[in-house]
Amino acid sequence: MTPPEPRRRVIGSVSALVVAALCVAVSAWLEMSPEVLEDLPRSVVWLSSVAGTFGSALAGVAIDRGWRSGQRKATAAQPAYPHSDLPPLQGPNVGYSAERALLRRLFAAFPRSGWRRILSRPSWMVRGKNRYSALIIAITGPTGTGKTRLSLRIAHEVADRFPDGVRWRDMCGDKEHFAPAELELEGTHAEEEQDRPRSLRLWEWINGGRSRAPEQESIPDQGPRLGSSAPRTVRSLLNDLLATFDSTPRAPRRRLGEAWRALTAGKRILLVLDNVEDPEKVGELIPNSPKSAVVLTCRGDFEHHGMDYTRIPLSGFDVAEGAELLERHAPTRGSSAERSRERELRREIIEHCHGLPQTLGMCGRWLDRPSGPTTSELLEQLRETEQENPLLRPDEPAGFAESFIGVFQVCSARDRLLLWRMATNGLEELSDYTAAALLDVPRGQAQDSIRDLERLFLLEPLGHAEDGVDRYRMPQLVRGAVLAQPHEKLGLSEVEEEAWGREPTRRAMWRLLVTYTWLAEQAAETLGRSDQDFPQPRLDPLPSVSALELEAPEHPRAWLAREREMLLGCCFVAQVDNHIQIGWRLSRAVSAMCQVVRTHWEEWGQAVQTQCDLAAAGSDPHALGMAMLDNAELCGNQGRYDRSVQFAQRAEYIFEQLGSDPRWHARAWRVLGVSLYRRGDLDRAREILTQTERVLAQHDDQWWRARTRCDIAEVYSYLGRYTVAQDLLERAQEDFQDTGDPDQRDLARLLLADVLARRGRHLESWLTLRDLRDRFHEGGKQWYVARCLRAMGTLDTHELEAQYEQCDLVFNTRRDGLRYRLRLLAGRLAHRGGPDSGPLAGERTRDLHQRRATPEELTREVLGSYAEWAKSEFNHERAPWLLRFFALRREWSAGSRTAMLREAISSQQRMGDQWGVYRGYLTLGRILARDRKARRRKLQDSAAAFATAVAGFDELGDTWWAARSHRIAARELFQATMRLDSQDGSITASSRARDWLRKARDHAERAYAAYQNMDNHVGQIRSEILLARILWVWGAPEDTVVAYLRSAIDRTDNTGEAELREEALDLNEELFHKHPGNVARRWPIN
Repeated sequence: MTPPEPRRRVIGSVSALVVAALCVAVSAWLEMSPEVLEDLPRSVVWLSSVAGTFGSALAGVAIDRGWRSGQRKATAAQPAYPHSDLPPLQGPNVGYSAERALLRRLFAAFPRSGWRRILSRPSWMVRGKNRYSALIIAITGPTGTGKTRLSLRIAHEVADRFPDGVRWRDMCGDKEHFAPAELELEGTHAEEEQDRPRSLRLWEWINGGRSRAPEQESIPDQGPRLGSSAPRTVRSLLNDLLATFDSTPRAPRRRLGEAWRALTAGKRILLVLDNVEDPEKVGELIPNSPKSAVVLTCRGDFEHHGMDYTRIPLSGFDVAEGAELLERHAPTRGSSAERSRERELRREIIEHCHGLPQTLGMCGRWLDRPSGPTTSELLEQLRETEQENPLLRPDEPAGFAESFIGVFQVCSARDRLLLWRMATNGLEELSDYTAAALLDVPRGQAQDSIRDLERLFLLEPLGHAEDGVDRYRMPQLVRGAVLAQPHEKLGLSEVEEEAWGREPTRRAMWRLLVTYTWLAEQAAETLGRSDQDFPQPRLDPLPSVSALELEAPEHPRAWLAREREMLLGCCFVAQVDNHIQIGWRLSRAVSAMCQVVRTHWEEWGQAVQTQCDLAAAGSDPHALGMAMLDNAELCGNQGRYDRSVQFAQRAEYIFEQLGSDPRWHARAWRVLGVSLYRRGDLDRAREILTQTERVLAQHDDQWWRARTRCDIAEVYSYLGRYTVAQDLLERAQEDFQDTGDPDQRDLARLLLADVLARRGRHLESWLTLRDLRDRFHEGGKQWYVARCLRAMGTLDTHELEAQYEQCDLVFNTRRDGLRYRLRLLAGRLAHRGGPDSGPLAGERTRDLHQRRATPEELTREVLGSYAEWAKSEFNHERAPWLLRFFALRREWSAGSRTAMLREAISSQQRMGDQWGVYRGYLTLGRILARDRKARRRKLQDSAAAFATAVAGFDELGDTWWAARSHRIAARELFQATMRLDSQDGSITASSRARDWLRKARDHAERAYAAYQNMDNHVGQIRSEILLARILWVWGAPEDTVVAYLRSAIDRTDNTGEAELREEALDLNEELFHKHPGNVARRWPIN
C-alpha cells in the first residue's frame, strides 16, 4: 500500500502535468489557427498567451520535481530523512508585528522552492542576496517574552525556502535524558579529555596536571550549576544533527565538525537553536553555505565579536498587542460601556504583567474558564504580594516561575546570592556600591555580577543617572519568583544554603548600613560647612569600608535626589534593628543634606524625627541636644516658629546642663533668634542674634559668624535700616569668600539683592538676581532658583525702565545729540541762575542733566558692582540700544514677572516647601494689584492670591507672616482701589469703591489685632498708620482716625523710629489741615 505522503506527491505531479498539457495545447492550437485569432477579442489572445507560458513553466517544475525525486530514489543508499523536525505551533499568532516584518525582510533573500518561486520577487530586487556566509539571527530577551514562539513561527513560515532541511535543537538538555558525557556539567571536562591526544594526557599526568592554565580552574565563588538542565556539548549536538541527515561518523569533535561542514556545503538548510548560553558554540554549528540560515534564541545579551549576526531584542508586548492576545483567549462581551471598562481593566493587567506573552497567555486562559475569576478579581490577585501572585503558582508547568528557575540555575553562585539578598532585603534598585556591600566584595567584582545578571535580563538597566551612577532594577516578577521558590526546588548546595541563611543576610544588611552612612557623611561634608569642628558626642568609629573600594558621591545633590528613599529606608532599618549610633549618624547626615538642598522637605522631616528617636534611645544627652537643634531648624524653615522656639530652648538647656562648648550655645541662640524674628518678635530676636555674633567672634568662628550676620541683616532690613543691612551682608560675603564657601556667598548675595531693591536700586538688584538664577540653575539648585524668581517678581517695572534709560543716557556714546542739547540747555540755565531757575526746562530734563553731569555718582547709586557691565552693555554695536531695551522690558514686564512667580510657586509645591508657596502667593498678589494696566478682574485675582497666602500662613501657624499678609493685602488693595477709582495722589474715593475698601479695611483691622500680641513695634506702628488712612477714606469718625494716628506717633517717640514718625505726622497734616472736614472724604474726585 502506498503511504499517504508519496500518494499525494504522485497525484500532485500528475495533476500539474495534465493542467500544463491543456494550457500548452490550447495556446498551440490558437497559434496554428490565425484565422480564428482575427475574430477573437484582444483580451482573449493575451489570455491564451499567458496560459501557454504558465503551462510551460508548470510542466518544467513538475518534470524537474519528478526528476529530482527519481534521482534521489536512484542514488539514495539510505532511508530518506524528514524535511523538518520543527515542533508544532501553539497559540494565536499575535504580537511582535515589527519584529516579524524584519524577519520576513531578512529571509526574502532566500528564494522559495517549486512553483512558489514564480510568485517571489526577482533576485536582483532582494537585499542580502550576495551573502558570503550563512544568515544568523539572534532573538534575545528576558524569560517569558516569547523568543521560542517567535523563532518557531518564522521558521514555519520560511521552511519552504530551505528544501535541504529545517532543524530545531535545544542547546540545553535534561540530566535524566542525556548521558553525563553529552552535557557540560560543573567540574567535568569529559569532552576536552576525549579530544586531547593520549600522549598529551599522559604527559599532564606525569607532571601532576600542571599544564592546565590557571584561568581554567574553577572559581570558588562561581559554584555549581543548579537544576536538572545543563548545556549540551558541541560533540553531542553535532552527533545529533548529523544523525538527522544519516551521516554520523564515529570520530572526535574535530572530525565531527569537518563532517558537518562537508555535509552542509552549498546546501539550503535552516537551523533553529533554542536556549543558547555560550555564543562560542554557535560558531561550530553554523552551516557551511551562504544559502543557509540560523535562528537562535538567547536569554542573555548575545555577543560574538567574530560573527556577523542580526540581533532582534524582545521586551514584551505593548498594550495593543497584549489586549489582542487577551481578546483571542477571552473575547470581551456586554454593552459598549462594559467593554470599555473591561478594556481598562485589561490594560492594567497588561502593565502588571510587563507585557510578557507567557504571563498574558496564562491570564487569558484563566479569564476564559467558566469558573475562573473575573477581570477585576484577577487584577486584585495580581496586585497582592508576590507570594500570592497567581503568575508564580508552582502548579503552572509553563508558568513564569518554571521559566525563571531555568535562568536562575544558569547564574553563578555569587549572582544568585546577590538576587536573594536584594529580594529578602526589599531592594528594588541597586548600584555597584550596593552590590559590593551585599556581597562583601570590591566594586569591580560587584560590577561583574551586575553585568552577568543584566545579560540574563534578571536586572534591568536604568541608565546613567545625573549623579554619575549606573543603576539597575529588579523586575517585580523576578523578585517574587526568588521569594516564592523553596530552596529545595532550586537545589542549592550546602555552602550556598549557609550563605543564604539568616545570619549572613543580617551581616550583609549591616554592611549596607555602614556603606550608606559613609557615603551620606561624605556627601554632607561636600555640600556645605557642617559642625565637624565642634565637639561631637562620644561615638564608636565607623567600621572600615576600604575593602569595598568606595568613592564619595561626585554630585551630592543629584545623589541625594536619587538615593533619598534608600537612605530613609536604611534609617528605618537601623532603628528597628537597634543600630543606634549608625542610624543616628546616617539620619543626621541626611538632615544636613536636606537643609542645604531644600528640595526634599518630607524626607528632611522623617530624617530629623528618626534622629531624635535614636538620640533618645541611645541615652546620649549631647546627641539629643544636636537632634533638638536640627528639629528647631526644620520647624523654623517650615513656618512652625513656636515649635522651633521650643526645640531651640530645649537644645540650649541641654548644652547648658552638660557644660558644652560655648559655640553649641551660640548655635542654639542663633536658631532661637531667627525663629523669634520670623515669628514677629523683632526686638528680642535682634538682641539674641547680636549676642550670638559676639560669642562666635570671641571663638574666631568666621563661617558661623557670617551666617549670623546674614540673619541680623534680615532683621534690620525689615526695620527699614537698609544701610546697616547692606553693610552686614557685604561683610558676610567677604567672610564666605575667605572660608571657601561659594554657596553661602551666593545666598548672601541673594539677600543683598532684596536689600538693594528696598533702597531703590532696582536695576542692580535685577542684574544680581539674574546672574544668581543662571548660576543656581546650572548647579541644579532648584530651591534657590525659585527664590530668585520670587525676588525678581517683586521688582518694579517702571523703576527698572527709568534706571535703564538713565544709564543709557550716561554711558551710550551714540546719544551724543541728546547730551549736546542738554549741555546747551544747561548753559542757558546757568546763564539765568542755575538749573533750578526759570521754566525753560521741565523737571525731567533738569534731572537728566544733573545725572549726566555726575556719571560716577549715578553708577554708585544705580549699578553698584555692575559699572563695568554698563560700559559694554550700552555701547554694543551689534544690538541697538532700543532692541536691548525692549528685550529687557519684555523680561521685566508685569506679565513676565507674574509668569516667574507662578513658576516659582509651582516649583516649590513640587519640592514640598509650603511656606515658600504661600510667600509666593503673597508676592503674586502684590504684582497683580500694582499692575498699572490692571482692571477689576486682576484686582479680583490679587485678592484671591492674598486670601490664599493668609489662609496658608494661618494653617502653618505662622502668626507674624499672617499679620504681614493682612497688612500687605490691605495696603495693596487700598492703593489699587484708589488708583482705579480716582486720581493718583487723592486721599478720597467714591462710593463705588466701597466693596474693595471694605476688604482692605478688614485686612488692616486683622493685621492690627495680630500685631498687638507680638513684640514687634514696627509692625504695630505701620498697621496703625495704614488703618487710619483706610478708615479716613471709608468715612469713619474723626476721633477714631485721630486715635490710631496719635497711638502711632506715641510709639515712634518711645522707640525712636524717626521715619515712621515723619510718615504719621505727614498723614495727620494732610487729613486734618490740608483737607479738613467730612465733606472732602466723601466727595468723588474722578
